[in-house]
Amino acid sequence: MEWRDYSLLEIAAACLAGAAIFAATLYFGSLPGLPWEGKPLTGFLHFVVDVIGGVTAAALVIGAILPAALLNQLRKRRMAREAKAADDAVEAEMAAAPPRRRAFAMPVEGTTAGEDELQKAQTKGEIAILLGAQEGSPEAEDARPADTDDYAALLTGIVEANAPPPPHDGPLPSDISTARAHAIVLRELYPPKPGAGLSFYGGLPVAFEGFPWPRGADGRPLHFMMQWDCTDLAAIDPTGLFPKSGALYFFLDFRWGKDDGFRFLHVPGPGDDWVQIHPPGDLGPVHEDQGAWQMAGCTAKVDDPDRFVPRLMPHFPFAPVLVDFPAPQSDDPQERWFWGGGEELAERLLAAQDSLGDPLWTHRPDEKLSPFDRPFEAFPHDFGAIRVLAAKAIDELTSFRLARRPGTLSDLTEEQKAARLSEWLEQAKELYEFAGHQCSTGRVDPDLSLQVWQWVEQLEPVFRLNLRDTTLASVNLSLGNGSVAVEAIPREWIDRNSLGHAIAHAYDRLEYPDWSIPDAAKVYEERKAAGELAIVRQVFAPDPPRMLGPASYVQGYVEDLVDDHILLLELSSRDALGHHFGEGVLQYLIRPADLAARKFGEVKAVISAY
Repeated sequence: MEWRDYSLLEIAAACLAGAAIFAATLYFGSLPGLPWEGKPLTGFLHFVVDVIGGVTAAALVIGAILPAALLNQLRKRRMAREAKAADDAVEAEMAAAPPRRRAFAMPVEGTTAGEDELQKAQTKGEIAILLGAQEGSPEAEDARPADTDDYAALLTGIVEANAPPPPHDGPLPSDISTARAHAIVLRELYPPKPGAGLSFYGGLPVAFEGFPWPRGADGRPLHFMMQWDCTDLAAIDPTGLFPKSGALYFFLDFRWGKDDGFRFLHVPGPGDDWVQIHPPGDLGPVHEDQGAWQMAGCTAKVDDPDRFVPRLMPHFPFAPVLVDFPAPQSDDPQERWFWGGGEELAERLLAAQDSLGDPLWTHRPDEKLSPFDRPFEAFPHDFGAIRVLAAKAIDELTSFRLARRPGTLSDLTEEQKAARLSEWLEQAKELYEFAGHQCSTGRVDPDLSLQVWQWVEQLEPVFRLNLRDTTLASVNLSLGNGSVAVEAIPREWIDRNSLGHAIAHAYDRLEYPDWSIPDAAKVYEERKAAGELAIVRQVFAPDPPRMLGPASYVQGYVEDLVDDHILLLELSSRDALGHHFGEGVLQYLIRPADLAARKFGEVKAVISAY
């Protein structure tokens, strides 16, 4: 608030009011000096004067506050009047203005059309000329009034500009139609065993000695994702286009949106004398700046979190399996196919999963949490497992959910609870730092393992709800890293972990409520209590890693390519493999002629998300 916000009249009025109060105060405060001494009413007058004198200080304060309050009220009224006047002026200006032109009408480079000229144009043709159209062209001859916007034509243009190309005229080439009708899914060989072959995810690539590690356009080394034994591929390839020998490699730049950040390489075989190829020293962490958030045994909630993020992806072998894709029920032979087929496709994927052996574990939706006991005698069995425990504790202790969870340290005051959680957090960070400086695949001494478990028991509020999943994460990390302590993991836990590596699995569940009937929830609970609910078989089959077959339909432009390209590879997120792409899908397509000629530099990438 400043004096210049008020007029001289307002300031004078406020000062006059204050002066009047001050003068009255002085007048009454001087009553004891009046010539009333010795008069009959002197005692009464003194009483009155004392009362008035007692409130003199309060009157002085009021005399100071009232002017300020009066000035503030006057200021608010004046501002309201000015705002209303401004609004009236804007409305009057808008009422008198000519119809508004399209906001996106901008001159092309090299023209000198200004806003005034565009506003003065009378027809759309005149606007087109100002924006660079040639005189005599159809755009320049458009005689429609300039102040009409043809939104229907605008929307039509947008749709046409973004529409996929028209379907292939006539039957698709045989290579394309054969490829889309058959998918090669990558079925993992679980549990992993040493020497499983040349088809595997992650770890170290196997190639001839001196194999040059691929780098991106900016010179940064790419991460090794997977390789295929071409002999295995050729044995089931319905197109006959894949190499018949050697190995095919896939390297990736994890920086999201790098459409050119990948390499497919083919090395002719045989590879009897091939060796593991170690990465260059400047290879960065997997998933780049997201690795600490994504990878098992890592956390981003410590100083310099990239120090402990691995440079290699988990190693898990696989075998390619051919799956016939169920053709869409359509009479249009030119209809484009995309991945998805409901129950029929799920059953075919389940058959592919079971073709290499019986399922190791059956999913149990109603399985209860086990008591808070040590999962198995040697747990934590290696330093990777200790890192998983410490990282989970850090993530939980830095989240607001734990402190607010009912029953958490309920016997402590809020201050005591905060102190205890802070103490646990510091312990978890010390343990994480310690384990991070050890080899993650190294076996943990039994005494140290027991000490760490006793610490976990003290942190039961932290691990109570996630101990089973944390144990599975540590088991998976040990298997993917080739830990020397795998032999200490009971077979039950290895089998439990198999569900994350299956392309499909079946399980039984109770039927769902029939929400179309009245009181559906009540009826359902009554039938459940009476044991009347039916057991329903369910097949869970997320989109598998695959080659050939139809591509998934996402928000990219893959539909622009499917008529003349075949799907070389599609990957989506799979936590067990360390494939953390969120809702993203990585699709790589190649023309049949380029695949036959081994021109893997012609592969096109579609990086998109649902």
